[in-house]
Amino acid sequence: MQANGETRTAAERDADGLFMVVSGVLTIQLRDRDVVLGPNDVFVVLKGVEHCPKADTEMHALLSSSRER
Repeated sequence: MQANGETRTAAERDADGLFMVVSGVLTIQLRDRDVVLGPNDVFVVLKGVEHCPKADTEMHALLSSSRER
C-alpha cells in the first residue's frame, strides 16, 4: 500500500487485517481512538472493527489478512 490522504472507512468482514508500516507514518482511526504507526510498527484490526487508515504524507505499508478455514 502506498498512500497519501484518507481512505474510506471500512470494516474487515471476514478476516483480521494486519498493517505493517515500511516508511512514513500511518494513522488508523478507530471509533474510540487513533493508532499512529511509524516504520516497522505493526497493528492488527480485528474482524468486524470499523477503521479508516490515513496518511498526512506519503507512506508505504504492507497489508495482509487472514481468514479462518
